[in-house]
Amino acid sequence: ANMSRKCGRIVLVGVIGLNIRRADFYEKELSFQVSCSYGPGRYDDNYELDGHDYPLPFVRWTENRNFQAVLDSMASGSLRVKELVTLRIPLEKVTNVYENIHLHKKQLGIVIEYGDTPDLAKVVKISEPKKTKGHGVIAVIGAGNFSQGMILPCLRRHGANIKTIVSSKGVTGNHAARKFGIEKSSCHYEEVLNDETIDTVIITTPHNFHATMCTQALEANKNVFVEKPLALTIKELDSVMKSQCDHNDRHLIVGFNRRFSPMILKVNELLRDTVGPINIVFTVNAGFISKDHWSQNNKVGGGRILGEACHFIDLVSYVANSRISSVSANALGKSYDKMSDNVMISLKFESGSQAVVNYLSNGSKSYSKERMEVFTEGRILVLDNFRRLDGYGFKGFKKMKVASQDKGHDVQFKRFLDSIKISGPSIIPFHEIVNSTKSTLAVLESLEKGGIPVVV
Repeated sequence: ANMSRKCGRIVLVGVIGLNIRRADFYEKELSFQVSCSYGPGRYDDNYELDGHDYPLPFVRWTENRNFQAVLDSMASGSLRVKELVTLRIPLEKVTNVYENIHLHKKQLGIVIEYGDTPDLAKVVKISEPKKTKGHGVIAVIGAGNFSQGMILPCLRRHGANIKTIVSSKGVTGNHAARKFGIEKSSCHYEEVLNDETIDTVIITTPHNFHATMCTQALEANKNVFVEKPLALTIKELDSVMKSQCDHNDRHLIVGFNRRFSPMILKVNELLRDTVGPINIVFTVNAGFISKDHWSQNNKVGGGRILGEACHFIDLVSYVANSRISSVSANALGKSYDKMSDNVMISLKFESGSQAVVNYLSNGSKSYSKERMEVFTEGRILVLDNFRRLDGYGFKGFKKMKVASQDKGHDVQFKRFLDSIKISGPSIIPFHEIVNSTKSTLAVLESLEKGGIPVVV
């Protein structure tokens, strides 16, 4: 503040303690600003990941332009860094510096010289190899929260033979491998495709990788379990369908786990004798998610309808026991926004049954997150949050309660593992997966057309 001219500007770059005296700024009318590291654009995925630059007339010094200016200044010699380097050491001796850091207090800048960079290991062996012959040798692609919190515990409970886990960040893969007794950790998906001892891959990556990885895995003659959604576009779906057709002896399953919930299995049992059409109303109190969340990104997550509402579209089709024939959808508000997460979806089935899926993010957290009502032949079923099922008009059934919520993940993985071990039938017919996926994509098409029905 003492160095600055009157009405000057002081910008803080980096993290330091602040002890600002008001008088210094008051007397000179100084401006003070804290800057993002590297400048405007930092932490903005639209800028850093998608490459949408800020216009030069409005933002002079973006993150990228800051770097360019520094590099240009170093190249021209106007910014001298040679004097900053006080010690150079080869990589092999770098531990000596850290072990004796107290001896280097007077060193300003230490440069580590790498020389020839060695080839980094693509696969890290974590534990002793297990039996890798026969059916059901698995690789898990993705080591995120859902994978470690749900999928891997389910697989371990049912004795799955997991040989390799793949993650884009080796640290998370290594951690998961040690925690769940997996033999190898890798950062390279191709290693799994080329491993002939692995016959099954479980894909739990960001949504934009699903279709491509499914296609590649099928063409490598692997069984595939992929978390929803299967595809983000019709073109992607067509590619997966072709690969599945060419390798129809391989399983391709999408993680529509709610089909396997004890509550839903009971619903289907109670509706088994139904002759006429049924009407289903499924309300999803999805809750608010910020628009900058990855799932809301059209290119990465595909939006919440593709990424999550597909669950409920598949589920009502399963309960109706019929193929969806047409879809219409309307978003809350005046505009036709296909990325909306407040959408009313109307489904018609070939059997004459109908369903409405209300996917809403504007509700209260205190209300049930998922609620289904089924009306048919003078009877009603009400499913509340996969904890309670009430029946009205059913002989011998009034209600079913469970102590803890069960959305079917455990049964799903047990049946999947059993089916691949014995080369049995698929736990979800592929034509039903295709119909559910096409119907979900049709929701977006209907939204773009202002609610006009779309034939599936």
